Amino acid sequence: MLVGFFKSNHKIISVLIVFLTLILWIPSFWNEAVIIVSENSVLADLKKVGEIKWLNFLVASFYLGIQAIYLNYIVNRYKLIKTSSYIVALLFVLLNSASTIFLVFNPIFIVNTFLLVVLHQLFDAYNKEKVFSLSFNTGFLIAIATLIYYPVIVVFPLIWFALIYLKTPVWREFVISLFGFTLPILFYASYCFFNNELQNAFSDVLSIHKLFSNRISSSSSHGKMAYFIALIFVGLLAGVNLLGYLNRSVVKIKKLIIVVLVMTLLLILSLLINEYDYMVVYLMMTIPLAIIIANYFTEIKKQWLAELLFLSLLMAIVWGHFS
Repeated sequence: MLVGFFKSNHKIISVLIVFLTLILWIPSFWNEAVIIVSENSVLADLKKVGEIKWLNFLVASFYLGIQAIYLNYIVNRYKLIKTSSYIVALLFVLLNSASTIFLVFNPIFIVNTFLLVVLHQLFDAYNKEKVFSLSFNTGFLIAIATLIYYPVIVVFPLIWFALIYLKTPVWREFVISLFGFTLPILFYASYCFFNNELQNAFSDVLSIHKLFSNRISSSSSHGKMAYFIALIFVGLLAGVNLLGYLNRSVVKIKKLIIVVLVMTLLLILSLLINEYDYMVVYLMMTIPLAIIIANYFTEIKKQWLAELLFLSLLMAIVWGHFS
């Protein structure tokens, strides 16, 4: 019923996405999770937002809802799934609200915004002759995201991969993307230098490894573990389905989905420099995961199976929130 409803493309569903986000974030009022941010960091004010319960609830839930609608727009515009719908937005909200650990406004919200815009820009580069401004913009955005959470730097090669794979490459585009990436870092370094804060500022940037004080452990609730088991199961089914979907897709769709898969692999690689903070990597991976799982739910011929799988994810989340 829920999956079938959100498979519709009526505009009113975008409002329901925001409403659903608000409902899923109600447990944030009694959530004890906090993010680990230095008091001298540029993100110190972000931590304060998370500590004020009502402000955290309003800002985070609306922000997440808007991100979900934007991702859904990207997927529908480039036809990454068979039919236009709001299923991607539904899954993105669900994945980001999966645990009470995530129900606090954190730097990954902002990082994911930059990743969404980068993905949108790279898709727009398909078969274009020259994309100088796009190359600069994507490098610039990745740099800002890196200053917020530096392990995101591993996503930069995605720009060069897309420039080679989606179009005929022009060597100046690679140089321009590198210049775009360097510029925000130089500006930030210059600002800190003239304020005698250079060493402390970059120490704060490089010290942001672990963002959450609470995370899944042996003492975690059975509901959280049930959710991740269900997600792995659904993810495997979606992955197998995606292989068949790629064989049936036109060249453009196939190439854009492969860009999404490469993005997924690069995000997994960030584990090597973020001290294996699985929770942060999971939150960043909600972008490609929402696309891949939504594709599977759209492709399932037996509607009852899609509803059953989605319900299992939803019930595990509710169980984890209240256990």
